Amino acid sequence: MINRRPNTNPFGSITSLLVMAAVIVGLFFLAKGVFTLLAWAAPALLIITLILDYNIILDFGAWLVKLIKTNPLNGIIAVLFIVFAFPLVAGFLFSKAILKRQGKGMKRIFEEQQKAANQNTAFDSNIEDIEYEELDIDDIPEKSEKDYRDLFK
Repeated sequence: MINRRPNTNPFGSITSLLVMAAVIVGLFFLAKGVFTLLAWAAPALLIITLILDYNIILDFGAWLVKLIKTNPLNGIIAVLFIVFAFPLVAGFLFSKAILKRQGKGMKRIFEEQQKAANQNTAFDSNIEDIEYEELDIDDIPEKSEKDYRDLFK
């Protein structure tokens, strides 16, 4: 047999590295654009969050104060993250307010459906006694070990 050398393209690995670099650069610019949009929208998102449910921001502040008191290093890191990533935090709080509002709406709809179902199937607690036949325990044959062994023959 003849040993054949496989046809390898010397530029194959370089091409894959260039494609990978292009994808990473594209993802960077995509993230930069999203962050810029959030930076412009962050004050409005924060105000809308206050209007939808101000308790979310109060709870977030209480969590931050508790974190600073219990673990000062992590609290300082969290404060720095909030300062430098304010658009992300505002987007997070806004999405939390939206999801909480939708959850309340879904809960209300579910409770209305349950109430309607309960009204349709009005359960009468004054049900008459059901007739039944008592079984004699003496009529039940006792099991023996022999019967059990017969199952495997």
